[in-house]
Amino acid sequence: MARKMASKITVKVSEKTFRKLRAGRNISEQVRAALERLKEIGPEELKRMTEGAVGKEKITVKLPEEEYAMLKSLSEETGMTVSAIVRALLNKKEESTGRKEVKARHKRGKEEIYEEIIEKLNELKQLEAIEKRKKEGRPVFVIEEKKQPSLEDYKAVENSLKKWEESLSKKKRLSRREEQVLEMLRDPEKRAELVRRNIKARLRGRSGKKIVY
Repeated sequence: MARKMASKITVKVSEKTFRKLRAGRNISEQVRAALERLKEIGPEELKRMTEGAVGKEKITVKLPEEEYAMLKSLSEETGMTVSAIVRALLNKKEESTGRKEVKARHKRGKEEIYEEIIEKLNELKQLEAIEKRKKEGRPVFVIEEKKQPSLEDYKAVENSLKKWEESLSKKKRLSRREEQVLEMLRDPEKRAELVRRNIKARLRGRSGKKIVY
């Protein structure tokens, strides 16, 4: 028996993403394949995923009822529109590691980018000073600091997952995928993995290297 299909969803994507989708198999199948990642992604990580260029090219897809229900649930939880979530997933699928880094920089605020530039300039000054000390035969000490999540990071992630669990628990009828997500949230080991993934997402872009001389 065929699954009941939800209303059509129209998403605007960049010309490059559109060409890649057209070059592959059925577009609707590609979108559904991208949606498979939703059961492994928490709201915190989804919020931090780059939405990507909106573009002028339109793709229209039909999704099964359960996939559409999951999108609507995440849309309410994250504040992102259904189209934005689909576009983010499609862009994440196509991006290389380097491209993701570039897009992440564009998404961050100007102040954060300025801070990064200043940090790099300071690092260059430190390297110049280190070279000078080496030529003079003076000792140089380098300390590496790992990126460490704060207590606030853990609290934010736990609070986000708690709200997600409560949102799903209150629903009278869950789709198959929503049931899988709820099971993950209630399983200690799987929930710990969700926490780890979302903490990792929060730490992206933070500098962990410090040179002392």
